[in-house]
Amino acid sequence: MLIHLAAGSGHQPVRELHSPASSVVKHCVKLRTQNKYRQQTGSTLVVGVDALTELLRQATDTAPRSVLRLFAVQPTSIQSWGDVSMNTYLVSEPAMQKLTGLQSISGMQVAAEIATPQLCELQSWPSRSLQRLLVLDGLQDPGNLGSLLRTALALGWQAVYLLPGCCDVYNEKAMRACKGACFKLPIAGGNWSSLEAICSQHGLVKLAADSNPDSQDEEAHVILGSGEVSHHGAALVIGSEGQGLSDESKRLCRAVSIPMPGSMESLNASHAGAILMFMLTSQWPLLAKRLEAAVDSQQHP
Repeated sequence: MLIHLAAGSGHQPVRELHSPASSVVKHCVKLRTQNKYRQQTGSTLVVGVDALTELLRQATDTAPRSVLRLFAVQPTSIQSWGDVSMNTYLVSEPAMQKLTGLQSISGMQVAAEIATPQLCELQSWPSRSLQRLLVLDGLQDPGNLGSLLRTALALGWQAVYLLPGCCDVYNEKAMRACKGACFKLPIAGGNWSSLEAICSQHGLVKLAADSNPDSQDEEAHVILGSGEVSHHGAALVIGSEGQGLSDESKRLCRAVSIPMPGSMESLNASHAGAILMFMLTSQWPLLAKRLEAAVDSQQHP
């Protein structure tokens, strides 16, 4: 599906962009590929009709999405999205290929430069209002990071906290994996000192995913298995793929692992995080009860 944009008032005239070597295209390539440049400009590049449509659909008066530039291959004009004003470009296919980094732009005929949200101040939230916090500890793989953000949003987790060493949330691969979750979830960042203050303010139990069952904290295991955690706030820490948890995370958190009766030593970080996040939601004990009821009904028809 292509976005068909009707002419609207309050917008600058549509400009034509033909050359892949133009300064605007080079600017977009740097947004797509360079973390430092994204931080300097405070913006990133969103590619694709579906991604942009979903992003703008989620925009509200209290959480607007600032579209700085819009690029379209088809000869379209610009429809007003709220009070957002933007620079609009009608782009040649070679320029769009360079801009997006894709050889085929089928389904990717729209791109936009979007202002990135500021980091959230979780300590400004009312005390005890934060019940589910996903903490990423030096997570380097952008695909895993994006997948975890997507899962956190889907399961109703309220915010994400980035400890030092994590890859950029607005990395090209991370944004593809998160399906826009990086723009919808409140994201905070800092060190363990700030994180401890947040956990204390909101009464969060600190749990850390550990692939080594020998180090598992029995108390944390009881909380996960019994569904008791539905009555507690929780901060779940997921470590990096190669290095695992940092020393501080190991020292400050209760270790928890997923029982694996099979012959695999560990799970991908995003898969383990998804399982643990689900087990830490109120839906886990409900599902367990339904499964028990289903098994009982089969055994005693």
